Amino acid sequence: MSKADEMFEKLGYKKYGPEYNLVCYYVRYTPEGEKEEICFNDRTFAAFIEGHYSYIYCNELKAITQKCKELGWLNE
Repeated sequence: MSKADEMFEKLGYKKYGPEYNLVCYYVRYTPEGEKEEICFNDRTFAAFIEGHYSYIYCNELKAITQKCKELGWLNE
């Protein structure tokens, strides 16, 4: 498991992919049962709650940045 995968797991996300033309994506459910997703594809990422764009919190941004590094999308 990569460092980013561990970071997302600590935030309650489960990793899926690659599938649906995505490099990978992470999913978790809110206490209200809403599905939250963070998807990575072609040097982009997006965050959704029930199919709508959502806010990115700093702890999620750290995990996203780590994943982008692991995918080689960021120059050090």
